[in-house]
Amino acid sequence: MTILGLATVLTAATLVSTQSTGGTCQAYTGGYCAQLINHPVFIPDGASIAAHEATLKSGGMDLLLALNKSTPANRPCVSAFLEVACYSLYPSCLNDAIEQVPCKSVCQRANNDCLSLFTSFGKVSSLPDCEGTIKSLPGKLPFGSEPKCLGASVSTSVAIASPPGKCQTYPGGYCSNFANYPIFVADDNPVTATEKYLKAGGMDLLLTLNASTPANRPCVNAYLQWACYSFYPSCSADSVNAVTCKSVCENTVSLCTSMFTMFGKASSLPKCDGEVPHLTATYSSDGQCLGASQKPTVPELPSFSMNVTCPSFLIVNPSYNASNPRQELPSILGQTCAGTCCVPCPLIVQFYEPSAIDALTVIIIVTALVSAVGAGFTFLSYIMFPKRRVHPGCMMMYFSGGAMVLHFAQSAIISGGGTGIQCVDAITEARVGNSVGCPLQGFFVSFFANYVNCWVSLFMINLNLTIVWRKDWFSERYVLLHLFTLIWSAVPSIYLVASNGVSNIGHVCFGDMDHSGVGVLLPLALIGWPGCLITLITVLTLIRMLLSAPSTGPSQSSTVASKNSAASKTGGPSMSQAPKMPSARGNGPGEPDEGQKSTGSLNETGKKSGIKSAVAGQTNKIAQRLKKHRQKMWDILIKSWRSLAICIVFVGIFGIFWSFLAYTVGLMKGVDSHTPWVQAWYGCVLTGKSRSECLPYSEPFIPNALGYVIALWVVSLIGTFAFLVFGLSMVDDWKQLIGLK
Repeated sequence: MTILGLATVLTAATLVSTQSTGGTCQAYTGGYCAQLINHPVFIPDGASIAAHEATLKSGGMDLLLALNKSTPANRPCVSAFLEVACYSLYPSCLNDAIEQVPCKSVCQRANNDCLSLFTSFGKVSSLPDCEGTIKSLPGKLPFGSEPKCLGASVSTSVAIASPPGKCQTYPGGYCSNFANYPIFVADDNPVTATEKYLKAGGMDLLLTLNASTPANRPCVNAYLQWACYSFYPSCSADSVNAVTCKSVCENTVSLCTSMFTMFGKASSLPKCDGEVPHLTATYSSDGQCLGASQKPTVPELPSFSMNVTCPSFLIVNPSYNASNPRQELPSILGQTCAGTCCVPCPLIVQFYEPSAIDALTVIIIVTALVSAVGAGFTFLSYIMFPKRRVHPGCMMMYFSGGAMVLHFAQSAIISGGGTGIQCVDAITEARVGNSVGCPLQGFFVSFFANYVNCWVSLFMINLNLTIVWRKDWFSERYVLLHLFTLIWSAVPSIYLVASNGVSNIGHVCFGDMDHSGVGVLLPLALIGWPGCLITLITVLTLIRMLLSAPSTGPSQSSTVASKNSAASKTGGPSMSQAPKMPSARGNGPGEPDEGQKSTGSLNETGKKSGIKSAVAGQTNKIAQRLKKHRQKMWDILIKSWRSLAICIVFVGIFGIFWSFLAYTVGLMKGVDSHTPWVQAWYGCVLTGKSRSECLPYSEPFIPNALGYVIALWVVSLIGTFAFLVFGLSMVDDWKQLIGLK
C-alpha cells in the first residue's frame, strides 16, 4: 500500500459530482463504512451507494484496510482518514435532505494523525481542507461544529470548577489577538502575573522565531493559541464557562513536537488527556470550547527595539536587527541557527570538552609545521645532490615533496583559530558554495594525501621486489609511475570538489562525512593496504632468511653410510663389521693370530681418525657457511634499514589514520540538525549549560577525543619521520657543500 492509495481514497471522497442539488434518504447497504454508518444516508440524485462503494474500491480502500491490519503505527491515521471519507460521502439524512455533515474536528484529527505519514511520501497536499467545503456534497457545505455533526465525541461537555475570581476584559499583551472575550481571572493570579509567567517561559523568543523563521510559524501560532485559551478561559457571572478545545491542544502537540524536541523542550508540550493549566477541568470537545471555530493570528512583535541574548556559548545571528524584530532571518549555507541564536564555527568541536580540543589544535599545528620543514629539507637535499636521487632514492624525493605540501596545507588550514580558512565567520562553516579557500585547501590535502600514499606504496613494492625477488622492475618505468600517481591523486580530489563534498570537519577542510567513503577511504585503501601487506611479507621473509641455515650438503651420517657402502663393495671392513674382541681362552679355530690382530687394530684406528677428521672438516664448513649467510643477511639489513624503517612507520601511520577515519565516517555519516542526539544536545545548550555540561548528550555518538587527537597527530608526523630516516643522512652532504667538512 502506498500513500498514493490513501490520497486516491480522499480524492474519491471529495470529487463526487456536485452538480445535483437534490437527493434521497437511503439505508446504507455498503460494506466499507458499515462500522461507522448507523444512520440514513443522503445520496445525491444521479449517484448511488453502489457507485460510491465502487469509487472507494477503485481508489484503494481494500489496500487501506490491509494497511490498517499490517502496520500498527499507521492505524490512527487509517482510522481517522476512513472516518472523514465515510462521513463525507454518507452524511446523515432527514426528509430527503442533509441533516448532519462531518465534524470539523474529525477532519482536523485526520490531518493531525496523517500529517507525518503523508509528509514522508510528499502528499501533504492530499490531506483534507478542513477550512473549505465538503466537495462530495451539493450546496458547498462546510464541515460541521460539535455537537451537531457526524463524529462528535460522545461526551460533549466538561465539568468546570472555578477558583475564586472574576470576569474582566483582557487588558492587552501576548494574547491580544486571541482573548477577545471576557476572561476569567483568579483572585490569586492576576493578568500581570500570568504575563510575567509567559515571558519567563520564553514567549519573546517564540515570537522572534515566528518572525524570523517561516517554517516555525504553524507551531508558534498553535502554541500561542493553546496558551492564551488555557491561561485565559472564558468567563460568565464570575466563573469559567468555556475552556480550551481538546482539538486545539492536540493540534499544538502535533505541530510543535519536532521543534520543541529540537530545543530540548518536549516536556513543555501540553498533556491533552490531563487538565487545563490552573484549572481542575479537562479539555473540552463541545461546540462552545475556546478555539472551536476561531482562527486567530499570532500577534506582531512590538515595534520597539528588542535586544536578544543567547544562552551558553551560542552567538547572536549577525543578520538579526534588534530595531526590526519582525524581519525574516535568511537561511545561510554553513550556519547552524535556531531563530536568533547560532552555534559557533566549527560545529564539530562544540561537541567536545573544550580543553581537549584546545590541546589538539596546539599539538597538530606544531607537529605539522615541524614535519613540513623536515620534509622540505629532505626534498631539497634530494634536489641538490644528484647521487641521492639514484633509484630508488627518487621515490623518496617525490614522497618527501608531497609530504611537505601536505603538512603546509594542514598547518595553513588549522591556523586562524576557527576564523581562517575553515570558517567564513564566527558562525558560518566554510563550504564549496561559500568559500574559495576551503575547497582549494581540501583539494590540496586530498591530492597530496593520495600522492604520498602512492609513492610510499610503490616504494614498499620496490623493496619487496629487490630483497625477496631480486628484481628491478621500476627503474625503467618512471613515466608510467608518474602518470599513475598523478591520475590516482587527482580523480578523488576532483570528485570531492565537484560534488560539493569538501567542508570543514573540525581542523581541516577535507571530504565531509557523506563523501569520504568514496572520495577518501576507497582510493587510500586500494593503494595503501596492499602496500602494508607487501611490507609485512617483506619483513617476515627477511626474518625467516636471517634465522634459517644455508644448505650444508650431505650430512655426517650419509657420508659414513656412503663410506660403509663403498667398503662393502670392495670387500673391506665396514663400521658394522668391526673385529670381534679376543676371548680369554686364546685364539679359537679360524681366529687370527696376535700379529694379525695388531695389524687390524692399527687399520681400524686409522679409519676412525679419518672419519673424525672428515666430520670436523664438514662441521667447520657448515659453520663458515652459516656465518657467511648471516653476515650477508646483516649486510642487506644494514643497507636497507632506512627503507624498511620508513615502510614500517608508514604502515603504522596509515593503519591508525585510515581505521579511525572509517570509524568516524560510520558514526557521523548522515548526522544533521534533525538527528535526535543533536537535538537533545542543542536543547541542553539552550538551557544555558556549558559544553562540558552538555557533553553527555553527544559523547556516546561522536569519535573519541583521544582517538581523534592521535589519528590527526600521527598524520602530521609523516614529514618528521622522512627527515629522521633520510634527511639526517644528508646533513654531511650539506656540510661538504658549504665547506664545514
